[in-house]
Amino acid sequence: MDEIYDIFVHRHQNFDDEVSKLYKSINESFDGEKEEALQYMIKAFSDVNSGRLFEALLSVDKIVTNEHFDPQIIYNTRRIYRVIYDHLVALAAANISAPQIGPVFDALLERGHIGIAMQAVAANHFEAIGQLERAQKIRNKITQLFPNYLENQ
Repeated sequence: MDEIYDIFVHRHQNFDDEVSKLYKSINESFDGEKEEALQYMIKAFSDVNSGRLFEALLSVDKIVTNEHFDPQIIYNTRRIYRVIYDHLVALAAANISAPQIGPVFDALLERGHIGIAMQAVAANHFEAIGQLERAQKIRNKITQLFPNYLENQ
């Protein structure tokens, strides 16, 4: 757990309690489940640190959707999944390049973040037509919505 703490929790203090609960439930589970769940979470947090945001979500999703895991592992993973998802998608929207906006836009709409989705599209439009300062202002506004996540980026 110390390795995981260094990778992710230290950079995202607001997740500390939820992640601690998750790892407690993982450590209390059967050995086979523990190893598999830890592999998914280590990969997810490594992907976050490397900027592979959607890959991180896929790793977390493998725990949430695995009915063979202990119910407490699934429950505690779900508690942090939504927070991580919302923060990662907002970060992606704030820093996305124009050719990649489609999947981010879809993900934002799916989660009900219509306003952020429209701002992300607007930022990319202004960037595409050369109005870089205006695009950056919009991206800054998006990132201000998630200051806890971005403070250590």
